[in-house]
Amino acid sequence: MKKVKKEKGYLVVGLLLGVMLTIVAFRFSHLYAANQVEVSKKCSLTLQLPDNSEYCTELENVSLEAKVYRIASIDENGVCASVSGYESLDLEKYGQDSKNWKEIMKKAETIAKGKTADAEITVEHGQGTAGDLKTGLYLVMVEDAVTDLHEYHFSSALVMLPNNLYLQTGKVEDDSWYYDVICNLKPEQNPRYGAIKICKTLKSYNTALGDVSFVFQIEGVDAEGNTVYSNVVSTTHDEAGSKEVLVEHIPAGTTVTVTEVYSGASYRLETEPEKTVVIAADDFVTVEFTNTYDEELVPGYGVTNHFEYSEDEGWQWSQLRDNSIDNK
Repeated sequence: MKKVKKEKGYLVVGLLLGVMLTIVAFRFSHLYAANQVEVSKKCSLTLQLPDNSEYCTELENVSLEAKVYRIASIDENGVCASVSGYESLDLEKYGQDSKNWKEIMKKAETIAKGKTADAEITVEHGQGTAGDLKTGLYLVMVEDAVTDLHEYHFSSALVMLPNNLYLQTGKVEDDSWYYDVICNLKPEQNPRYGAIKICKTLKSYNTALGDVSFVFQIEGVDAEGNTVYSNVVSTTHDEAGSKEVLVEHIPAGTTVTVTEVYSGASYRLETEPEKTVVIAADDFVTVEFTNTYDEELVPGYGVTNHFEYSEDEGWQWSQLRDNSIDNK
């Protein structure tokens, strides 16, 4: 019940004192005029959740794991050269086109998956740091994270250690190298899903009345009370016994109320007409309703309208006897 996108990437070449400076291009030449890089100086890299992220509250309680790979060295003038194992990136041929950086990102990710990381960073309570890093260009890959309600994917990043702000600002006073770099993580959130199973038991049945249908209204709300799910399903019976309806793809954490809104014209509901449950991810919860024949002689039968969407044919309509598992 889960799928996550994995296409995005970004390049970080300037982040100082926790302030994110967006830049998606980097040229391998003499970038900055005034100061040379101290190539033997050690650097640090801090990964953090941005303060304005709508996902921070949930993610701050999750331990995030990141792997850091050094894919290029840097010389005194800020010129990069691929390190051993990453020669196929051919970094020298790329210019300032951000599209090229997406290509580099994908190639570097493929190569890095078969290698040992140069550093690992655990991000807890929104922040984590690795120190004693050599100067150079690094690929940062953060593992997907799972909470009770969501899955998170993090865009990979290319981070230069040290960093320089001149390319972003164009100001001479910013033409300095910074060896302690902070990089904001970029999470992408996807909901997790669960299901509800409605079990309908008919204790006694009058064959003379023929098939009998029972209808259930399903309403789901999130923690703020917003409706996030609404549906109607049914079961149809031609004998005493039980039938089940499995209703899937309901967001985890949803509070769902199932109400039996039609109980067959001659069948009495013996249980409560309304049941409320909370949906759990990758699992289902069960609600049960029981009816019995009430000695009336009024038939009550219907059909279920079923709509299904496909990319090739669009919406398709059909009629089902009911929504029970046996009728799928």
